[in-house]
Amino acid sequence: LRTVGSVWVARHWGRIVNSIVRRNFGRLRTLVLQFACSALGLSVLNALLKYYIASLKQQARDRITVWCHRKYMRPADMIYYKANKVGDHKIAHCDHRITSDIGVFSETFADVLSQSLKPVVDFLVYSVELSRVQGLASPLTLYAWFAIASCVSTLTLPPYGELAAREQDLEGKFRGAHSDLINNCEQVAFLGGEEPEL
Repeated sequence: LRTVGSVWVARHWGRIVNSIVRRNFGRLRTLVLQFACSALGLSVLNALLKYYIASLKQQARDRITVWCHRKYMRPADMIYYKANKVGDHKIAHCDHRITSDIGVFSETFADVLSQSLKPVVDFLVYSVELSRVQGLASPLTLYAWFAIASCVSTLTLPPYGELAAREQDLEGKFRGAHSDLINNCEQVAFLGGEEPEL
């Protein structure tokens, strides 16, 4: 609906400019009133879409958190104890992964879902509109340009996904180190362990 609204706004602005150029101020007044009324509807639609994305984010976070807690807190298996205290296979910064990382994942999931559907719809609607106005050669030329630009970008840009994952890992380790320091502050203070903790 938002894409159809964008197409309508573009057409309507064309009509408004046409009325200004032709100095048809009666038609201009009508078109501006129509635009003002439709702008209210479009703003409500935009607010509803933002609400839907926020709701999707929250639902994903709630469900993933409940699922993790069910797996993490199984009494017979003592996973919460093994994950934090036992052996070399313990999970580093488990608290951070359950709290912050799930929130970040849920936010990213909702954003990717909403941002991946809109371009597909935009692509289809704008292709039809552009080919109707300019002919089929214009959209095909644009898509060829986008394909070439995407290939060049893929070859030249750094791997942002890997960099973001590395940043999250380092943030978690940093937070975990501070948590360990707080938990063991008495031993560090009495044994003079400030230097190794740096």
